[in-house]
Amino acid sequence: QSGRPAKVLALFLLGAWVGASVLPRLNRIREALIITVAIGGTIGLMASFVYASIKASTGSTFLMSPVGLIQTAAYTLGTTPLALAYLAAAALAWRTIAGRAALEWFVPLGRMALTVYLTQSLIQLALFSGYGFGLAGRVPIALLPPTAIAILVAQRYTCAWWLRNYVQGPMEYVWRRATYGATG
Repeated sequence: QSGRPAKVLALFLLGAWVGASVLPRLNRIREALIITVAIGGTIGLMASFVYASIKASTGSTFLMSPVGLIQTAAYTLGTTPLALAYLAAAALAWRTIAGRAALEWFVPLGRMALTVYLTQSLIQLALFSGYGFGLAGRVPIALLPPTAIAILVAQRYTCAWWLRNYVQGPMEYVWRRATYGATG
């Protein structure tokens, strides 16, 4: 109901476009990035607030009802504008010495984004679903952010280690081969 696979693909493509088209032109599009942060952040946060409010009052992620339709629309409207605002804020930060220094920590993760996304999904399935340890709903919510941070930090250092030996991540290699064939 949430359309998550299509949104994830769209956000991957959006990130690729930002990397290829926006980052090289940062000095010329500063004002557009500031507007994107302001508008995307405002719309994204407001819509996410609506989604979270409905979830808190109903106890359900997505309902099959008119309220569920509003919740799904709020979720959809919240994610993409907020992602654009985050990307624009990161692009603006990249222009500064301090911002670049802070963001460079994430470069190995970005170079292996598909591998990182898929391994995060597998790790979370193993931890939280019935196919693994089944911890969903049994772990205090306060432990979820530290768990997510631990997974991200472990992935970051694993990616840095991998990239010392290879040009790209394993799933990026498979994706490139599938897209361009043996000559890509």
